[in-house]
Amino acid sequence: MSGRLDGRNVLVSGAARGIGAAVARLFAAEGARVAVTDIRDREGQAVVAGITEAGGHAFYHRLDVSTRQAWDGARQETENRYGPVDVLVSNAFTMTRPALADLTEREWSDSLQVNLTGAFHGIRSVLPGMRQRGTGSIVAISATNGNEITLPANAAYQPAKAALSSLIRHVAVTYGHDGVRANAVHPGGVRTSMLAEEGVLPMAEAMATSFPVPRLGEPDDIARAALFLAGDEAAYITGTSLVVDGGASVGTTPPAQEHSS
Repeated sequence: MSGRLDGRNVLVSGAARGIGAAVARLFAAEGARVAVTDIRDREGQAVVAGITEAGGHAFYHRLDVSTRQAWDGARQETENRYGPVDVLVSNAFTMTRPALADLTEREWSDSLQVNLTGAFHGIRSVLPGMRQRGTGSIVAISATNGNEITLPANAAYQPAKAALSSLIRHVAVTYGHDGVRANAVHPGGVRTSMLAEEGVLPMAEAMATSFPVPRLGEPDDIARAALFLAGDEAAYITGTSLVVDGGASVGTTPPAQEHSS
């Protein structure tokens, strides 16, 4: 690794598995000191163990992203252990499947609370320190689902993710003169344990064969995009959304045709 985040203190939400865990591991390998936060304690602690065994620096903090108090606690522990938060990666999310007619008010509320309000609380918690120091990078893991594409389901998830990307643009425009950059990553289909647990991984893999890059994304694909936006290589980039979906939101590719000679 090249040490692209040497000396940076990073707070990652939803970092116990999937994309968040990949972000935590990659950022630590690039020299960052990482606060791994989640509500999945055992898995989060395992991520930290892997990072420290590899020679990196990380600790685990239980974080329910739905409350400002919990965010402030995670930020404070990061400051106590490492110093001010230089980079926030807001990744925690929850997925709701129903279409609008079948969606309950509780599902709607829970989706907004985690996918949108959770990021709002996190940004609000780290923003004052970043503005005071005149530097900081915020990366939100949004989605193509709700931004570049719309599916006939996910009626609560899609608006939350679209609003999250809008929130990131607001932060970029409003606080850029304070030295704060804010960007979003828009993953498409990614191979995670959640897909396997919900029994939709085979269907997702089959759909991915029609993508221009004919496979599902891997968590590391998204982590590398987040690394780019978090670090100095993206010093002149803010308010953008980086789509990482193998070209799926651009169009699908028909199966190769067999040609007779």
